[in-house]
Amino acid sequence: TELGVECASLGVQVYGGHGYIRSNKQEQILRDSRIAPVWEGTTQIQALDLLGRKVLMQKLAPLNLHLKGVVAEALAAAQAGGKSPEGSRV
Repeated sequence: TELGVECASLGVQVYGGHGYIRSNKQEQILRDSRIAPVWEGTTQIQALDLLGRKVLMQKLAPLNLHLKGVVAEALAAAQAGGKSPEGSRV
């Protein structure tokens, strides 16, 4: 994401003063790339909140429930000779 912002900024530099003119579209690319780190930060905060409130407060119950399903599917595939219920190799 930060590399995208840097590249967009360099694109504006290539255009010089014209990089800020709306008709060249470069200013739009720079604006769009600048919002991505904000969105990613928000997503990371939400992920940490999910981990903290939903998983850890329930003593890993959601994770354990998911892993039980994964283990059951893996065992079924192993018993079926390494094939999924649909018949493809796993």
